Amino acid sequence: MNSSEIVVVGSYCFDVGLQVKHFPTPGETILAGGQLASHGGKGSNQAINARRAGSKVAFIGAVGDDAAGGSALDMWRREAIDTSFTVVRPGTSTGMAFILIEASGENQIVVSPGANSSLSPQDLTAARSCIAGASMVLAQLEVPTATVAEAFRLGREAGAVTVLNAAPALVEIPDAVWANTDFLIVNETEARQLTGNTTEDDQALCALLASRVRLGAVITLGALGAIGKVAGGELIKVPAPSIELVDSTGAGDAFVGAFCTGWLRTRDLFASMQLGTAAGSLACTTRGAVSPLADDS
Repeated sequence: MNSSEIVVVGSYCFDVGLQVKHFPTPGETILAGGQLASHGGKGSNQAINARRAGSKVAFIGAVGDDAAGGSALDMWRREAIDTSFTVVRPGTSTGMAFILIEASGENQIVVSPGANSSLSPQDLTAARSCIAGASMVLAQLEVPTATVAEAFRLGREAGAVTVLNAAPALVEIPDAVWANTDFLIVNETEARQLTGNTTEDDQALCALLASRVRLGAVITLGALGAIGKVAGGELIKVPAPSIELVDSTGAGDAFVGAFCTGWLRTRDLFASMQLGTAAGSLACTTRGAVSPLADDS
């Protein structure tokens, strides 16, 4: 494959979604009304959405030498994503995510990282040429932060734009990651966790987060759209299209992937956020983190 525009360093999980009438309370056992198995993991989801938005994409991650890992590799090939530097870890299970989907479409997620937790800075050594040829390096926090720090160091060294989707936000982000982050993308909950600020003023949170990185920050607001700010610029709000919510799983990942393609094409925050909110809203109209291609079985 020709040089990839976006290199995604991140996770893959085999998702198992369970449809429930309500989320269980502590000690409560409930019965699921339906089950859905699909491809997931923030890194993989965002890579797919960036590719479908029109970017050439490479994915650097780790899967086990099991059926789920093989299925992931087959899926990425169908999506025309370069997996030349994806690691298949012998004797390790592929990551899994268990998702409860309430009748309203909202979800709760528990992740078993599996091979994702084994992705190391040393795994990026073979991928230096891939990162060096990219215009953007995108990462999340479902793989070790030391690996994210190394990916961003290599990306910044090569002149690429680095984008951090700081999810999950419960881990401490090393200074080495912050120092090489150009764009930060989080949701409202993650924004408050990162800043330790419980304010309901999303605009103030966005301005605070934008001051910590080189280019800017975006906070996704679910059905309300997103707000963003670039360094030296005004705060921008983009509403989300009105849709009938089916399943919000993967909506944030759809936003991130499409936003990244938008930024590479336009270098315009408003246009990139518009593309992201459209993709995120569309993702909410089908079940699963990523809708299958038309010719997928």
